[in-house]
Amino acid sequence: DTGGQDECLGEDDFDSAECQAVASGDAGIRYVDGDLTLSGDGTSWAEAFVHVQEAIDAARCVALENGSAQVWVKAGTYHVHQGCMTDTIRLRPDVELYGGFAGDETALEQRDVETNETVLHGHSIDGPNSECLVSEYDPCDTGRTLHVVTVEEAGHIDGFTVRGGYASPLGWDSDSMSFDSLTVDGGGLIARQAVVQISNCIFADNIARTMWDI
Repeated sequence: DTGGQDECLGEDDFDSAECQAVASGDAGIRYVDGDLTLSGDGTSWAEAFVHVQEAIDAARCVALENGSAQVWVKAGTYHVHQGCMTDTIRLRPDVELYGGFAGDETALEQRDVETNETVLHGHSIDGPNSECLVSEYDPCDTGRTLHVVTVEEAGHIDGFTVRGGYASPLGWDSDSMSFDSLTVDGGGLIARQAVVQISNCIFADNIARTMWDI
């Protein structure tokens, strides 16, 4: 199921009211290991989350209570497209997202970004939909996410390869005679009136219909 237009609204469903209390002595780090079958509570490599976004959201809950938090992501390829073109990795304020880990580090400086490539990939796990030809007036799901990474307030990303975003028009505005500008910018990363810090990252094979963003 690739999700219909009505199902894939691209809305941010994070709700701080659903955050659990942070345990005393929490180190403020949430871990991601895509090789695991099921997610744990994210507080260690052994109990890591499987998906990047759930770790970011959990870290945001920690940051709201403690002021800041980090997410450490084990090397591998993480497919952002999970059924909708609007699927994206949403960076959160006061949450630092780090890639480049082997999965046993206990300190940030132990990671090796070059050896442990960590990829945020805009393609679905099945790859692009070769039968989908995105036209100006009849878009369909290409099997590629519009924006691999989205920043709407503030964010920090370090140590990733961001690949395979395809910022294509989702609709034509007959009043302004233009495409939806929020979908044609930033195939790799789009920052919407936001401050974002990017370090040790590679952006490759991303497509945007305009010159804005990455």
